[in-house]
Amino acid sequence: MGKPTQMSPIRAADPSVPMGKQWSQFAPVETIATCLERAARVVAETDWPETTDNDFADRAAIVYSWLNYAHPFRDLNGRVTRIFMDYVAAQADRVIDYSKVPGDVWIQRSAFTVPDQGQTRPAPEYMTPVFRAVSSRQ
Repeated sequence: MGKPTQMSPIRAADPSVPMGKQWSQFAPVETIATCLERAARVVAETDWPETTDNDFADRAAIVYSWLNYAHPFRDLNGRVTRIFMDYVAAQADRVIDYSKVPGDVWIQRSAFTVPDQGQTRPAPEYMTPVFRAVSSRQ
């Protein structure tokens, strides 16, 4: 197999390029799979149809925070994550209306979930109120 190109859509294809936005860094390439596994574990272990509104917001924030921290692609992470969260919401008989929160608030809260320097776990508590605001029962 040849050397990956800089244009590869999968971030892991070129681990020499760290990813981050402004003051935060996304997961190191070697931990992307672990982050995705942690999100998948929460999805699998949650009885989504039985969640209360608050439980849904808490669990959705955890899933979202791990996915956001993983940031496995060079581009379109936000869109892919929103599509996935729509799938999660459907499992809980809910819908997510992203327009209920201004885009700058969503971006700020998402950035706050990325672990502080030296930490390895995201901080989902910043997204919990966001998911309370944007989700509702179908």
